[in-house]
This record gives sequence, structure tokens and C-alpha cells, in this order.
Amino acid sequence: MNLNKDTHYKLYVRLGESIIFDAALKEANIDFLKEENPLGEYIRYYFKNADSQKVDEINRNLELSISTETIPSLDYKISKKYLIIILIVIVLVWIITLF
Repeated sequence: MNLNKDTHYKLYVRLGESIIFDAALKEANIDFLKEENPLGEYIRYYFKNADSQKVDEINRNLELSISTETIPSLDYKISKKYLIIILIVIVLVWIITLF
């Protein structure tokens, strides 16, 4: 894949999910480039526009936290965990102040 010649697009995948995503891409024989230096907690992948349907199908099957530059990924599982922890702390503080 040549970024200068081929029409392409970018996706961002969470570091923890990149190994699973790499394996699925290789299994489907999808040509891609991956930046080795992560951007925060994400790794940037480049794909040919022709492979967009295959990549989308992999994403739907694996249910990964993949995002583009224009649509930020929303990881509801992580935010739900934080919400539960915050609620537990609030209840504990409330109980302690009552006694």
C-alpha cells in the first residue's frame, strides 16, 4: 500500500484491541499500514478505500472501539465502570457522614 498513490482512509484503534484487529486484518488479506507510535491510547491504521466494506465487517463482528478523526469513539463500557465506581464512593461517603 502506498499512501501517496492509493486512495485511503484512517481509523484509530485502541492499543488493547490492536492485536486482535491486526490478526483479523491479516486473516482477511486486507492490505494496511499501521503507525508504530501510538497517539495517546490509540494506534492509527491506513486502509485502501476499496477495502472499506471488509474492514467495516471486521469491526462489526469484533465490536471494537474504532473511530475516525471526525467521529470520536465512545467507549460506553469504560464510562459505565467509572460511573459505578463514582456512585459507590458517593454512597460510602454519605454513609460515613451519617454515622
